[in-house]
Amino acid sequence: MKEIGNRLQELRESKGLSQSDLAKYLGISQPLLSQIESGNRNLNLSLLDKLCSLFGCSDSYILCKSDEYNSIDFSFRSKNAAREDLDCISSVHKIILNMRFLNKLDDGEDERQD
Repeated sequence: MKEIGNRLQELRESKGLSQSDLAKYLGISQPLLSQIESGNRNLNLSLLDKLCSLFGCSDSYILCKSDEYNSIDFSFRSKNAAREDLDCISSVHKIILNMRFLNKLDDGEDERQD
């Protein structure tokens, strides 16, 4: 759990988000987020899904099962993003992640046809 908390803290800090901002986006308290980052509490699936969308990464990356992370950096250009801003960023990231997934499927289909 500590490793997952460290990864989450790294992601949050790399995007310039405070614990308070991220907690508001997730709909949890800042002390709960602090406990998750310190490895004292687990993530539930709902929080994991929101984090993956916000940071534009796979659940495997957050859960430390993979080190593959292709950051989508265009969206984190302002400090003190409001929850609505983070919701919009999350929606854009979901679209990009889905497009990446579809491109991988399409690439695999092309290889099978050869």
